[in-house]
Amino acid sequence: MLKTSIQAMGTIYRRPDDDPMDGFRKVHEAGFDGVDFGLEIFGEYNSFIATDGSCFYDKSMDELKSFFEPYKQAAAANSVEFSQGHSPFTRCPEDNEPGYKHFVEITKKNIELAGWLGITDFVIHPFAFSDSTAKKREREMNFRYFGELMDTAKKAGVKICLENLFFMRENHVREGVCANLTEAVRYVDELNKLAGEELFGFCFDMGHANLLATNVYEFITGMGKRIRALHLHDNNFISDLHSIPYTFSQSWCGQPSADWEGLLQGLHEIGYNGVVNFETGPALYTMPEPLGDATRRFIHEIGLYISDRIERG
Repeated sequence: MLKTSIQAMGTIYRRPDDDPMDGFRKVHEAGFDGVDFGLEIFGEYNSFIATDGSCFYDKSMDELKSFFEPYKQAAAANSVEFSQGHSPFTRCPEDNEPGYKHFVEITKKNIELAGWLGITDFVIHPFAFSDSTAKKREREMNFRYFGELMDTAKKAGVKICLENLFFMRENHVREGVCANLTEAVRYVDELNKLAGEELFGFCFDMGHANLLATNVYEFITGMGKRIRALHLHDNNFISDLHSIPYTFSQSWCGQPSADWEGLLQGLHEIGYNGVVNFETGPALYTMPEPLGDATRRFIHEIGLYISDRIERG
């Protein structure tokens, strides 16, 4: 049986003053083996490229480790693993060299923190240009960016996972970086060649794939063993809602809106042996708190079903 994990957002840090011990206890009692620990939640989106000292991650590493120590202790006390994590992301700092350099430095700190927490698969978004004619410049900037992170990731024992992304333009969902199979394969393989080892992998985001009407089975089987992590969540084809899987239908009494069968068959065929992870934090915010425990148990039951289907096909 594959391990299961749930996004920390919505359970471990629903509010700023939440007690980590209580949150990790809830994760454990719901049956999950681990959490998807998003470090992006601890800073303001625009501050990540700010150079005025306003960013949460401008703290020293000792200060940051002191801040996150209660989370580390709470996870250990409740036998919950840091199954995977997510680094801060921001708008592309093109033509903002100081902002870019600042973002590289805080991303290095996040990689070091990930290694310290025991996160081995760490999702880091490539930069996305909204100009579809600028793919060459986009790729050059991303290879520069990831090239600067390689040594830190190697020292921390962390694998960097890219992700299939999207962006919005004129109220339409558009393919972002690595949403195209050919591009995703090229990124992972060429970055690993530059790193001299398998330092890079891939996190397949089911919700993003659904927004873009991606052929899920073909994408997963095409990526193969490059897939190290999952972001499982559902939506209505229109917005990135991060809802619970199997909760949207194509019509009344119809089939699921997302191609879950394609996902399960694809993961079975590639022999996926990673964690069944749910990026469903927002769904916990919509539920009244008294229903939180039942919601987590329900998500975990879906995880057991998905795990079983991946293993037996």
